[in-house]
Amino acid sequence: MKTADFFRVIDLEQGIRLEFRDLTNRYFGDYHRTVVNVRALIPCNPEALTEDQKQFLTAAGDRLCYETNLVQMAVPTAELVDVRAALIDSFLETTAHYLAKPGFVSGLLKKQMAERRNKRHKLFHPA
Repeated sequence: MKTADFFRVIDLEQGIRLEFRDLTNRYFGDYHRTVVNVRALIPCNPEALTEDQKQFLTAAGDRLCYETNLVQMAVPTAELVDVRAALIDSFLETTAHYLAKPGFVSGLLKKQMAERRNKRHKLFHPA
């Protein structure tokens, strides 16, 4: 995805970049399912990582990617812009500061490494 695909980009402290993309769709009459996809690109300090984490990060690139969707249902067309802005503001107020906490990178790395291990395990041991 190119930066042009995102309607808003915010650079936070410590090199963290937040990219917001609108995935809203109309589902009935004048009502929409408002979806804002948030992608956080988080640089990592290799000195603070274990060998396994360094190898994982090298395979994934030099930045971690955290992604989530902000969703609100039943939004009339006239309110789309305001609701989208409110979703982003709420994310910035409640969640963005966690991304810069010292333990976040390590926790996210552990989670992504565990997910990758579980996917491999499922591939080799079909149910």
